[in-house]
Amino acid sequence: MKKAFKVFVILTILLVFSSPVLGAGTTLLVDGQEVTRNLQTRETSNGKLMLPLTVVAKALNYPVTWHKETNSVFIGNANSLYPGTSISRYYEGYPVVRIITELSELRHDVPAIVVNGRTFAPDCVLSRAFGVNITWEKQHSLVLISTKGNSQGGTLPSPRGSILYVPDDYHTIQEAIDRSMDGDEIVVKPGIYEEEINFKGKQIILRSANPNDGRIVALTAIKGGVTFEQAEGQRAMLQGFTIEGKKTGSGITVVNNSKPIIKENVIQDNQVEDAGGGIFILESSPQIIENIILRNSARHGGGIYVGTGSLPVIANNTIMNNTSTEGGGGLSVHGSYPSILKNNIAKNTSGYGGGIFVLDGEPVLSGNSFFNNVAEYDGGAIWVDRLGSVLKTNIPDDNAYLENIPNSISYK
Repeated sequence: MKKAFKVFVILTILLVFSSPVLGAGTTLLVDGQEVTRNLQTRETSNGKLMLPLTVVAKALNYPVTWHKETNSVFIGNANSLYPGTSISRYYEGYPVVRIITELSELRHDVPAIVVNGRTFAPDCVLSRAFGVNITWEKQHSLVLISTKGNSQGGTLPSPRGSILYVPDDYHTIQEAIDRSMDGDEIVVKPGIYEEEINFKGKQIILRSANPNDGRIVALTAIKGGVTFEQAEGQRAMLQGFTIEGKKTGSGITVVNNSKPIIKENVIQDNQVEDAGGGIFILESSPQIIENIILRNSARHGGGIYVGTGSLPVIANNTIMNNTSTEGGGGLSVHGSYPSILKNNIAKNTSGYGGGIFVLDGEPVLSGNSFFNNVAEYDGGAIWVDRLGSVLKTNIPDDNAYLENIPNSISYK
């Protein structure tokens, strides 16, 4: 009996100290302002700080949604297009949870877990998600969050900062960008803006007065193109404009390890001699979501060119009536790894690959519709370089192909 009691005590001690709760007396401060003195935290067996996800998200003004079917937590405007499959894993005896922000799933060697119905995530994961600095002063029972000074950007657009209006506060969009600070939001009223816009590394939201109103989007036009070239992060967003009529360059240029969100725009009637009439991407990983990409032209990638070293997400767009003289009327993939998801790719024309042209690339294609794309020589929907490329689709292929000329997919 005594021996059994000793074993019970030893097991109890091991369970208590395998993942100890640091207590309810920890104080949470955000930018020096006290949020709570009753923050429940955890420490893993290897000393990693775990924070309650919902408390941190609420302190930073982000909504959180639980997706029961896939054991996933969505933060902010996370899209249901990315829930994936259900997982059933455990870490230190607790169920593992996936954390998804916008279209990015956050992964770390220490996963998020559920303890007594609450989701706890590593401080480094939350820092990356929200673009904040998190400091743990264990000896003083303090957790400090700073929304300033994190140059890496987050996977969510910041809810903090000032709102600047064009033309009320500033006559031009570029002037507003030049005067803005990270976390600011620039709202542009309807008008035609004959400007070449450059984000200049700013982590800001640039949007029309109402990105959800097609009439406002049509009436808020940028004629000179938009450039991301200073490693802008995912807190940089372009939303709700008509980007049109640039005759000597791409409508939108994303280069130099930039990762902006490009959402709910109409990108049309842009022309470039070489690559990427609508959007040109090189060594960058933007999220291109819910845009209409229409009547753009180039030698490669009339609608979108995805160049070397790029990993963009291209999802829920309409890519239509774009042309290229050589490869990829809709999209051209060169030495890159895009995720191309749930797009309507229709009526694009090219020499090879009316819809998509793939050379030395590994695109992931799922849920797209290819309709009435035309290639002069081969690959009405998709042309793939067999030697250097891998076309990744689900089995069975869940993309739809209809009336593409001369054929749907060609491997050469």
